[in-house]
Amino acid sequence: MAGHQAAMILARAKLDEALAHPDFKLAVDQGEDHYAGVDFGYRVVLQPMELLSPEQRARIPSFDQKLERIAIEVFWGAEGAKQSYKLVSYRMVAPNVVKTPAKLGI
Repeated sequence: MAGHQAAMILARAKLDEALAHPDFKLAVDQGEDHYAGVDFGYRVVLQPMELLSPEQRARIPSFDQKLERIAIEVFWGAEGAKQSYKLVSYRMVAPNVVKTPAKLGI
């Protein structure tokens, strides 16, 4: 149970970091961390999402709001007995913001 709780804390910390930096475009971020006596691996993936259908976009051409899906997966455990915890959220991206790729670190 301690591994699962630590994974939840690590995933939430990565999500908070991503949400705190809306002006940065996330690259796929993979890494490893040692926390609470357990070795963890993690992946952070950003995926653009469409808010409007093509028909809606044609009717409202001035709408340029963007939505991004952020998925954080933390995994741990021995080979053959791996466990994982996944946390997904969304964020709105301000229109016309210049994005700079960034890696997130804990």
